[in-house]
Amino acid sequence: FYAGAPLNTPDGYSLGTLCVIDNKPGNLSEEQQETLKALANQVVSQLELRKSNFFLEKRNNEISHLNDRLEKFAYRLTHDLKEPVRSVKSLAQWVKEDYEDKLDEDGVHCLTQMESRADYMMALINGMMSYSKTLGEHIVYENINIPSLLDKVSTAVKGDSELSLEFQSKISEEIVKYQFGLNYIM
Repeated sequence: FYAGAPLNTPDGYSLGTLCVIDNKPGNLSEEQQETLKALANQVVSQLELRKSNFFLEKRNNEISHLNDRLEKFAYRLTHDLKEPVRSVKSLAQWVKEDYEDKLDEDGVHCLTQMESRADYMMALINGMMSYSKTLGEHIVYENINIPSLLDKVSTAVKGDSELSLEFQSKISEEIVKYQFGLNYIM
């Protein structure tokens, strides 16, 4: 006795046949035929699942490899950026210390601004380093004092002109923290 049900993929490819064989002659009832077809469909589903898992695992490994490369690149990049920024700040400090008596008020102010901008740039670089380290880790969110942060931003970018930043409490602070965090990361 022999009975079979085709193993066809959803794309129409024939993989083979699921067979039932016995030494005694016999017939399959309608219910047994439906069961054999259901088993054939289950075999195809399992094979398709195995195939999908194989490709997903392969793709996941590729993505992990690319993420590792990106993390190493970001780490090297931030380290490579730190030294020139540190050098610019040190140079501004040395010039200010050595020639402060020969510089007018604008010259001292410019050197102070250079130091301030170098500090700001260093903070951005350190933020990028911290972010690159957290790519594979759990990110911890913190509460942010928006008015205090706006004061710091205003002080950092003010320069000679007047700049006014205000926080309107009509906007949900949670939304502002979320948006600021996104902007800072991007």
